[in-house]
Amino acid sequence: MYAYIWPEPGGLEGRSWGVDGAAWNPGAGLALLPWSTLRETADPRQAIVAFGDAVYEAAVDTAGWPADVIGPRCDGWRMSATPPAAVRGSRDQ
Repeated sequence: MYAYIWPEPGGLEGRSWGVDGAAWNPGAGLALLPWSTLRETADPRQAIVAFGDAVYEAAVDTAGWPADVIGPRCDGWRMSATPPAAVRGSRDQ
């Protein structure tokens, strides 16, 4: 599993990525959760959610985003606070 934050902010090295064995790879510009590590966890689904949460939190923290962009959870995942219709509308322009 991998995730990236673009544009890449400073301060990503040394962070916790939610799962032991997940790490920031500065050469690739990605947070990586190796498949072998994921397979060894007691609850792979929860590990993926924890990894996703850690990436999301890193993006919010390092970018200085306002707290109100963090939306509610849906099926364990965080949703954007931006309504889907607004996102679709911005692509049409």
